[in-house]
Amino acid sequence: MRRPKPHFSDNQRLRSGVFFLLLLLVCFQLLIYVVGGDLHSNPVMEIRVDRAEQAWIDSVKATRENHRDSFPVRPFNPNYINDYRGYRLGVSPYSLDRIYAFRKAGGWFTDREVFQKVGGIPDSVFDAYQHILQFPETRAFVPRKAKAIKAGTGNLNTATEEDLIGIYGVGPVLSRRILKFRKALGGFRDSIQLYDVYGLEKEVAQRISARFKVAGGLDHKKLSLNKATAEELNQILYLRGELAGKIAAYRDRNGPYRSLEELQRFEGISAEKIKRIALYLTL
Repeated sequence: MRRPKPHFSDNQRLRSGVFFLLLLLVCFQLLIYVVGGDLHSNPVMEIRVDRAEQAWIDSVKATRENHRDSFPVRPFNPNYINDYRGYRLGVSPYSLDRIYAFRKAGGWFTDREVFQKVGGIPDSVFDAYQHILQFPETRAFVPRKAKAIKAGTGNLNTATEEDLIGIYGVGPVLSRRILKFRKALGGFRDSIQLYDVYGLEKEVAQRISARFKVAGGLDHKKLSLNKATAEELNQILYLRGELAGKIAAYRDRNGPYRSLEELQRFEGISAEKIKRIALYLTL
């Protein structure tokens, strides 16, 4: 005799479905926990220092420090500190930037207290080298009294050291450097050559050009690029050395130059340098 099938109401079926769904969720969470635990069960790799390599690195650092200390820094005026001296003394780039900004604004160090304060240099660093700093006695740089020269009336080729010091931004060092460069040139041929003076800022060069003009009195005759010998070309400051010989040899081998711009084929001669060379050469 067949048993009758059990009869389930709608509520019973709903409860059974909810229970079955919860059971599936629990099983799924257990699966994730078990699998995830296996994925992350590997221990973190231990970082070990290679002692031999670390010893080599330490020896290199020590050698660099000993090399730096083997050349003592001579006493100097801190108003002329630069990156190299700052490195030798252990002055940080941050302190050097503050010192440079102070000087650029027209500041002038006259005592240790101001120098340390402006640079923000800690006592532990400053005390180690303060004995080699030689501060000037004057409160500010006062150039020697120069002769009164009206704007545009002076001659750059006859200006003296005192004349140049009368320009704001030109001190004894720069004035002597300008005169030395003038002598090497055989005299300025154009004020544009002031920009070739090492360490002379563009603004200062412009002030000099406004005060002094390039006047005559010197032999400014130009040489022929296609006729001058290597020795003659070598007399031009911008072509001295092997460059003069290469220019002459190329001309003798390939024929005359058709323009000064052809000189740009040689290493070290740019379009800007051609402007200087044109003061001395023609075709």
